[in-house]
Amino acid sequence: MEFSEKPAILLSLSLLCMAHANLLAEPAALPAWFEENRVQAHFENSIQDDIGGLYRQLHPAVRSMGAEALTRIFKTVGEGAWWPTAAGETHEAIGDQDLALKIARDAHANGLKVIAYYRIMCDDFIEREHPDWLCRDAAGDLVLEPRTRRRPNPEDRKHVLCFNSPAKEMIEARLLELANRGVDGIYFDSWHMPEVCTCEFCRAAYLRRTGKAMDPTAERGSADYRAMTEFVAGTIVRNFRQWKQAVKKKHPAVLFAIGSSLYPCFDRQMQITASLLEISDTSKTEFSKPFGGFLAWPLSGDLDVLWRRPYMDKSFALPAYDVQNALGWSLTRDSCDGRPPLMWIPFTQTEDEALFSTAAAVSYGCVASIHPSGLWARRSPTIQLEATRIYRSSYELGEAVSPWLGGARPSRFTLIHISERSRNARIANPRALWVEFFAPILGVFESLKEDHLPLSTINDLQLEQGIPDRTALIVLPHAREVSQRQRTVLRSFEEAGGKVLRCDTDQPWHLRSEKTSLKQQLLAQVVAEIGRPPIQVRGPAAMHAVFFEDPAKQRTIVCLANDFGWFRSERETSESHAIPAVPPSCRNVVLEVGGSQRSIRRVLEAVTGKELTIRHDGGKAIVDVPDFRVMACIVLDSIPNDP
Repeated sequence: MEFSEKPAILLSLSLLCMAHANLLAEPAALPAWFEENRVQAHFENSIQDDIGGLYRQLHPAVRSMGAEALTRIFKTVGEGAWWPTAAGETHEAIGDQDLALKIARDAHANGLKVIAYYRIMCDDFIEREHPDWLCRDAAGDLVLEPRTRRRPNPEDRKHVLCFNSPAKEMIEARLLELANRGVDGIYFDSWHMPEVCTCEFCRAAYLRRTGKAMDPTAERGSADYRAMTEFVAGTIVRNFRQWKQAVKKKHPAVLFAIGSSLYPCFDRQMQITASLLEISDTSKTEFSKPFGGFLAWPLSGDLDVLWRRPYMDKSFALPAYDVQNALGWSLTRDSCDGRPPLMWIPFTQTEDEALFSTAAAVSYGCVASIHPSGLWARRSPTIQLEATRIYRSSYELGEAVSPWLGGARPSRFTLIHISERSRNARIANPRALWVEFFAPILGVFESLKEDHLPLSTINDLQLEQGIPDRTALIVLPHAREVSQRQRTVLRSFEEAGGKVLRCDTDQPWHLRSEKTSLKQQLLAQVVAEIGRPPIQVRGPAAMHAVFFEDPAKQRTIVCLANDFGWFRSERETSESHAIPAVPPSCRNVVLEVGGSQRSIRRVLEAVTGKELTIRHDGGKAIVDVPDFRVMACIVLDSIPNDP
């Protein structure tokens, strides 16, 4: 589509690069080893393997792939600490040795930064000695730890610790001990606490904080239920902030990678909120986390599939898998104020699976943390070095693009508002949640994504705090549901010249028969509001284009990723469904920049290292992007202090 010329928004590239200087100045800087290593490694094994010396083989093998950072187990599920601890119990298998210290030192000796996977949700010592410190659900039953739910022997199933109990002091002591071992980061998996906890500690704390007693009989989605989930959410944030401050007081460089679990899916787990992502150094997330939740995606255009939602039929517009994931990743990244989430990428079996998923993650501003398949099998005494070969191209890609992305943050030129408040109001009605909430947001995102506009998301908390400088347009899929504070912010934004596109929540974005027309109408509205943006990509609709800015360096980075929806990264085996072919290369891609022709000093395609030629047409700077199979990364440097 063609955008009309509107001088008010034809920003020069140098001004575009500085769009969010105020916003980016607030979060603490991430360490360079993390920011500038956008492709890392992940590995999991038991304590018995490391006692047998597996880490001495693992670390050099991981380094040989090209990785410079590794997330690996330092404690999982409820077992004792892998080091002598004064809090709880030490794992009986290590005797008097400090296994955690040995592992950290060996990783460093092999040139690896090491992020310690520490399973925080359960603990055998607490389970045995302090069962009153465990979470209880609305019925008063103990809450099962998710990793142990399917264990056949009920005695082997573990339960979730309550952060309002004295367990929080034991956790803090453990985290300080772990940081003392020299790890570079700590990785907290899963959802931390259930939506509602009715243990004695939570009941007492809830009464103190709200002045009213808990109502465990409250229906999910009711005001009372939401108040209890907000209480749990606050508990999680308060404790992680306290633990983070305690660790960083002594070890300021230790990174906290805090799990956001199903936050990207946004269809459950109300206790994981934007406030938790805001305080996380990086949000631990996963590749397959589709916004709107998991559906039965047709792999070859065949809609005769098993629908997983009983309220859906063939009239529904089934969203593309890659679009759902891209929006979930964007929401997670943007809720961290643009800081790169640490994304676990498992179950890759081929070089293309690893490379395409890595490119997708990196393009959307995440750190691809690859869990290599075939490197080691349980009960096998040795690392299989030949398995490293299929991952080397992924690390080569990371080496090429990471230096340019380090310190860059997503463009906020166009923002889609995604509201926890609107989600929570529909959480108990799955059909309404999909039809009225997920389908409109996904439809808006898909429309703007396919037109390759600079696009990010903004959550409730961020919108109430204010709109980033140089944002031109905010799209409100649920305009009638914004808070009074948000209305005030939006009014000020419009008075200053910003544009707000208020969508009608009654529009049937969920229907196949209506979606195409609605997408066209939306794009026409965008044209009417803002005209042509300062920078845009033209190319295949299936391609992904993500725009980043580095104000300090007066630089814009545009990541282009080929369609990655063919690879699922699910726990299903490849035999359980037909895997479609890798998509064809992206061709005839063009990058257009409006404004002064003097703005651009250099254009580099970072994946290949090639300098690109700039041509000019009608006041626009135009760059023809070379055809690419997996990813292109276009780096545009502007002339310093260009007016």
